[in-house]
Amino acid sequence: MNKNLNTALKLLGDYRKNVNKRSTFFLTYTSFPKILEWHFSMWRKDLELLGRGHETLELWSQCSQLEIELNQIFKEIISRSLKDGLNVFSFFKAFSEHLDKHENDKVQVKDHDERYYIENLLINFSKVFLEEIGSSPDRFDIWEHYFPEKLKIKSGTLLNSLAQKIMLGEFFQWTINRINGTKEKHYDSALDDVSNKLFPEVDPIKWAVILTFVLSSYNPDNRIKYFIEKPLIFGGFGRIRSFDGTIEDNDNFDTKASNYFNEISKAENENTIGMILTLSKIVPAFYHTFNKKNLLKLITEAEELKFPDDSNKEHKRTMLLDIFNSVLNKTT
Repeated sequence: MNKNLNTALKLLGDYRKNVNKRSTFFLTYTSFPKILEWHFSMWRKDLELLGRGHETLELWSQCSQLEIELNQIFKEIISRSLKDGLNVFSFFKAFSEHLDKHENDKVQVKDHDERYYIENLLINFSKVFLEEIGSSPDRFDIWEHYFPEKLKIKSGTLLNSLAQKIMLGEFFQWTINRINGTKEKHYDSALDDVSNKLFPEVDPIKWAVILTFVLSSYNPDNRIKYFIEKPLIFGGFGRIRSFDGTIEDNDNFDTKASNYFNEISKAENENTIGMILTLSKIVPAFYHTFNKKNLLKLITEAEELKFPDDSNKEHKRTMLLDIFNSVLNKTT
């Protein structure tokens, strides 16, 4: 048994017990960059020892405990930074630099078992971030200025970005739990905000409809009707837009503003369909929903349903039909 590792484990345990007593300035400026590097070192050592098998079992057990302790410290520093809303810039600065530095680092555990560090890093980050960003007093600045741009999910870069794929998987799991998790459905402003900000190029209202349709549990015999009768708990608002114009725009301000907003709306609609097509290549639930055969079935099912013209149910039905037909036109 390595006494130095046992001592390190005790010191980390004591440090973790006092995380909530330390100032966020101390945590994020002084400690956090070092914690992140120790986190990486223990992750790598843990997997290297795991690959060597029983000959290093005792040493591996100690390193594994150290990694678990560092994971917990990492999560608690995230939580403190988000809840306090103080020194959040320094937290994301250190986190982004660490992500950039180790984005391609990996360990070959066995012949067919290759693991990337950012999987561990981003899964631990997402578990806390997704749950707590909605109540952070600094959430607007975080999304606008501090959250790493490379973690925002875009159809043009998703297929070649492991980081975005990890964030996507964590977001889907979090969203499934929120959509299907409770019987009492109230508007979920946290889900609405994350869906809007994490997918910056899509139409937020249509995107919420798509996510709810794909990720909800449903009756396979009447999926459309089941969805239409299910309340939407997010996606009630589009993005806030403004048109400032110039002096030259004064004579035709209303026309130019209208054209500007129409162009943005058109781009968001195209990006939304593009995101569906991209996800259909890597996410089974999207492929099974939006393949040509199933689309034709869903379109037929939606066309057979009728609701009052001005009803919310009819609005949801026509929106679904528009989405299905737009995707179908891109797949034929």
